Amino acid sequence: MPRPKNPTSRVLLTFSSRPGRLRSLLLHPLGGGLGPFTGLVPPLARQGPVHGLRAAGLTDREEPDHTIEAMLRRYSTALRQLSVAPNLLVGYSLGGLLAWELAVVLAREGPPPRVVLIDSSPDPWQLSEAAEADLRSAVLGQAVADRDDLTALRRTVDAHIAARRGYRVTNRYLGPTLLIPCTAIDGTAQSESWSALADNLTVQPIRCGHFDVFNRENLPIVLQLVRTFLKSDHAMSPTCNP
Repeated sequence: MPRPKNPTSRVLLTFSSRPGRLRSLLLHPLGGGLGPFTGLVPPLARQGPVHGLRAAGLTDREEPDHTIEAMLRRYSTALRQLSVAPNLLVGYSLGGLLAWELAVVLAREGPPPRVVLIDSSPDPWQLSEAAEADLRSAVLGQAVADRDDLTALRRTVDAHIAARRGYRVTNRYLGPTLLIPCTAIDGTAQSESWSALADNLTVQPIRCGHFDVFNRENLPIVLQLVRTFLKSDHAMSPTCNP
């Protein structure tokens, strides 16, 4: 992934400043980092500026947000730094929920942005202690960090898991939305839950696990699905083609 052009002490990161009609915003998954989007940034950057929102708490000098509401307040404030609002929000895992809620806010102030939800659910998590432990281990196992940053990451992961236990999306959204569920887990449940909230939803499942969606085999599929979505009439952007 291209190196962000602004300090890591800020949650809003700039990956590309190239002018263009597509203005992309990437929303972090559980754990708060933007590393999973490494393969998605270059094709999006060819069409316009790309920013990302990473979580607070990823260094030992920061405290993580412990509720979804706190994250949304922080990120809404951060987006005011942009001269023009994003018109594409892409969220993976926890980031899908965040992308949806931020899109609702942006649509109150301007045109509704397009939203891509990658293996994300609007429902509260109902995980056993063992399942939460497995999830924590999976996220930490993918991290490349020194001891201090790993401690901060563990603290942030725990905060995000706790935040997801009690949060349910209730806001409806009228903007064009693409859901890419990983069917190896609970793709059907995701589709049903988002359909109850969405006025303009396209569902394109991928047969893979949650942590495999951006691997070498599946990344080209994700890119093609996003490309097709952005070219479609209902996405209101026939000229954008990452």
